Amino acid sequence: MNEPIILRNLKVEINRENVFRFIDCFPDSPVYQEVEEEYERIIDQMLAFCKPVTILFFDTDKDTVSTSLLAEDAGLCYGIYTIGNEISEYSTRCFQEGEYLAGLLSDAIANEALFQLDRMSQDKVKEECAARNVGVSKRLEAPEGIPMEMQRVILEKTKADKILGIGLTEGLMYTTVKTNGFLCILTADTSVFQTQHDCASCSSVNCKMRVAGEKKITEDDTFVIDVEINGQISQITCKKGETLLNCLQRNGITIAAYCSGRGTCGKCKVQVTKGTLESNAQEALKLSTQELERGIHLACLVYPKEYCCIRIMQTEDDFDIVTTGVEYYTDNNLSNQKKINEPQKNTDLQQTADPMYAFAIDIGTTTLAISLLEVTKKRVLGTYTCVNSQRSFGADVISRIVQSNEGKGNDLKKYIQTDLENGMRSLAKTHEIAPNLISDIAIAGNTTMQHLLLGYSCKSLGVSPFAPVNISYTVLTYKEVFESTYFACSVHMLPGFSTFVGADITAGMTALYFQESDDIKLLVDLGTNGEMALGNKSRLLVTSTAAGPAFEGGNISCGTGSIPGAISSVSKQADRMVYETIQNKPPIGICGTGVLEITAELIRTGLVDETGLLEDEYFEKGYLIAASTDSSLRSDIRFTQKDIREIQLAKAAVRGGIETLITKYGCRMDQIAEVYLAGGFGTKMNIEKAVYIGLFPKELQNKIKAVGNSSLSGAILFLYDRTVLDSMKELIQHAKEMNLANEPVFQEAYITSMYFESAQESE
Repeated sequence: MNEPIILRNLKVEINRENVFRFIDCFPDSPVYQEVEEEYERIIDQMLAFCKPVTILFFDTDKDTVSTSLLAEDAGLCYGIYTIGNEISEYSTRCFQEGEYLAGLLSDAIANEALFQLDRMSQDKVKEECAARNVGVSKRLEAPEGIPMEMQRVILEKTKADKILGIGLTEGLMYTTVKTNGFLCILTADTSVFQTQHDCASCSSVNCKMRVAGEKKITEDDTFVIDVEINGQISQITCKKGETLLNCLQRNGITIAAYCSGRGTCGKCKVQVTKGTLESNAQEALKLSTQELERGIHLACLVYPKEYCCIRIMQTEDDFDIVTTGVEYYTDNNLSNQKKINEPQKNTDLQQTADPMYAFAIDIGTTTLAISLLEVTKKRVLGTYTCVNSQRSFGADVISRIVQSNEGKGNDLKKYIQTDLENGMRSLAKTHEIAPNLISDIAIAGNTTMQHLLLGYSCKSLGVSPFAPVNISYTVLTYKEVFESTYFACSVHMLPGFSTFVGADITAGMTALYFQESDDIKLLVDLGTNGEMALGNKSRLLVTSTAAGPAFEGGNISCGTGSIPGAISSVSKQADRMVYETIQNKPPIGICGTGVLEITAELIRTGLVDETGLLEDEYFEKGYLIAASTDSSLRSDIRFTQKDIREIQLAKAAVRGGIETLITKYGCRMDQIAEVYLAGGFGTKMNIEKAVYIGLFPKELQNKIKAVGNSSLSGAILFLYDRTVLDSMKELIQHAKEMNLANEPVFQEAYITSMYFESAQESE
C-alpha cells in the first residue's frame, strides 16, 4: 500500500524584496528605512518559527476526481505544504499589542516562505514523477480548478490531519493558516511537467507574485448580467473567469473600489437579486453574516459563471464636492485685494464685442471640477462636478499607476475622457453656449492624472528615478486630447513641478500669488497625496508625502466618500457618539472629516492612548458610532483599531512632511505668515480637532486658512490672464523639490508623529 512521502527539515530561503513587495514597500517609500530595520530585527526569529513540511501522496484511485481529467491510467498526486502556525500566531500577537509594522512584516515573511516552499514542493513532485516514469499534465487547486470539498480529500490522502494535526474549518479552509493543498493530474507523457501554479485561473488577481497572462476568451465564454443602479437596469456582457469588478470596469460602470480590487476595503458591495454568485471565503472577513445571507458580495472577489442580476449597493453620484476657490489674493504689501471673478486689467487678452467662452478644469484623484467661463467679462457662468470614475480602479495614484502598467491604461483614459466631455457638454447645453464658441480649455491636475488623460505611459512614474513623460506647459487640440470633435478648441495643459508635485500645485500657488509675496507661506493640499509648498517669490521648497486615502474615507472599514448620509462630524457625549451626516440623511458610513473627528474624540475621552491603542473593550469589534436598523441592509458603523492605524499613518505622513519642509527651509514657525489648506477635505475640516490629534503644529493653528479648490482657481486665472503663465514658469524655475524618502529628518519626524501624546499633553 502506498504511503505518503514526507519532507521535513526543509531550508526555505527568504527573498527580502518579495517580502517588501507583499506590503507595498519600495526604496522610494518614506518608511523604507524603518521597514528595513524592523525586517533585520525579526527575520532570524521568523526563520526559527518557520516549520516547513511538504507531504505528497501518489494514487491511481479515480473515484475522487472526474475521470475526464485523468490522462490514460497515470493517476494522481495529492500535495499539501505548510510552514506551521508559529509565524501567524506571532503576527496576531503583534497586532493585538499595537506592533503593527512587526505584524505586517511577519505575515509577509510567512507568505514569502510559503511561496518558496511551493517551488520546493514542485521540484520534489518532478523528482518523484521521474522515478515513476510519468509526467504532470495539470495542477489543480481549490476553488477554481477543483471544488472546496477536495481540501478534505487532500487532507485525508496525505494524512496531514494525523501527521501534522491540520484540520478544516466550516468553510473548508485549513486550520493551519499558512497551508496550501493541490492536486496534480499525471500523464504517461514524461516530457510534460505542468506543476506550477496557474495564475491565469487564480482568483487572487492582485497577488503580488502573480505572473502576467490572460486566458483567451471566446464568444462561448461570455454571458449577460443585468446591473441595477438607482432603480435603472442595464445589460452588460461578462467573461468567464473575470471578477465582477473587472467586468463592471470594462463596461464603464463605476463602483467604489478604494483598494484597487484587492478585497481589503470592503467597499465594492453588490446585492444579487436574481441568480447566484459563489461566495469567496475572503468575503467573510469584510461582510457580516446578515449581509452574506441577503446575497451581498464584494465585486472584486466573486466570479460570475452564468446570468444574474445585481444591484450596486452604493454610488457616489451625489459626492459633496467643493468648487469654491480662492476668493482673494493679497499682494506682497498685504493691502491690495484681487478677485478673479471680477474684471481686472489685462493687457494680454484682446477685448472683443463677441464673448469668448472657455473651460477651466481641475482633475483630482477623487473628484473633477469644470467651470464654464465668459472670459471677456471675467465671470464664471457655472461649475460642474463629479466623482472621478477612475476611482473604480483604486483610490490613490499608485493604484492607478499599477493598473495602467498592467494593461488598463486605455480604460483609465476612456473613463476620464468621458467624465470630462460629459461635464463640458452639460455646461454648454445648460448655458446655451454653442460648441464653436468655446475657445480654450485649461487643465490642472496632478502628474498622474494628466498622464492618464493624455495616454502617456506611467511606467516611469512608479520606479526610480520617477521621471514623468512630460510636465511642461503644452498646447494640444481638443481632438488630440479627447479623441472627439465635439469641441474645436485649444487645450492648455498647465505645467507641473515633478512626478509628485503636479500642475494642481503650480496653479494653486499662482492663484495664491506666491510669486508676488515676500512673506513665507505654506500651501498644503490634502488629497490622497499630501502635496506641500513652502516659501515666497524668492525661494520655494516643494514636496509630496503619501498620505493615502484615509482623509477621504478610503482604507477605513466603514469609510465612504462625502456623499449624503456620510458621518461628517461627531462629539462624544456620555457613553455614545452624537453625529451629524451630510444632508442629514441616515448614516451609511464615515467620510474623511468624520474619521478625523472620531479619532480626536476617542483620544480626548481616553478610549485611545498615546500609541493609538483602542481600549480592550472595543479592540475586537471597534467602537460603535451608529447602529444599523432592522430595515437597513447595512451593518453597524464602527471605528476599529485598524481605522485608527490608518489615520495615524496618514497624519504622521502629513505632519512629518510639514516638519521636514520647515526644517530644511531653515525658518521658524513664527516666520510663516499664512498656511493655506487646499482641497475639499481641508474646507470642511475642524481645524481645532486636526491640531489636537497632531495633524498640524499647534503654533500654526491660527494661521490656517481653507482656500477650497485652489487648483481650479489657478486654471481660471490663467484663462483670464495669460501672463500668469510666466509666473507659473518662474515658480517652477526657482523651486527645489525635496524627496522625503531621502531625508533622515523626515524619518524621525514621521515616527514621532505616529504618537498622539503631544495632543493629549496639550489638553
